[in-house]
Amino acid sequence: MGLKEKINSEISTELPCPVASSRLSSSLLKIAGLLEEGVVCGIPTDTVYALAASCKNPQAIEKIYNIKDRPAEKPICICISSVEQLVAAKPPFSPLLWEFMRNVYPGGISCIVSKGNWLFKL
Repeated sequence: MGLKEKINSEISTELPCPVASSRLSSSLLKIAGLLEEGVVCGIPTDTVYALAASCKNPQAIEKIYNIKDRPAEKPICICISSVEQLVAAKPPFSPLLWEFMRNVYPGGISCIVSKGNWLFKL
């Protein structure tokens, strides 16, 4: 079995969304490609599987709400790889919050912030 076939066999598409094996980094590359295409994917975390979609694709985010039967007013998490992604969106954060985020990211700390039109710029 070649690498491509192995990657494809490692990703289940029988569920409402593809789920990657956490054992192959190549599966994560496949998931990254699917997210860019607007697909919702299952991502293994340390405790549960999370649903993921690109925030560049509002239809994919809507799919997450539909798959989870989640009320529209209930927020979802956004994961970033660097604070610079937020800088480009120009959210109205306080200088203290910016300083805090620059000191802890990337890392395992979450910040809860108000949503706004700046989210559409991510």
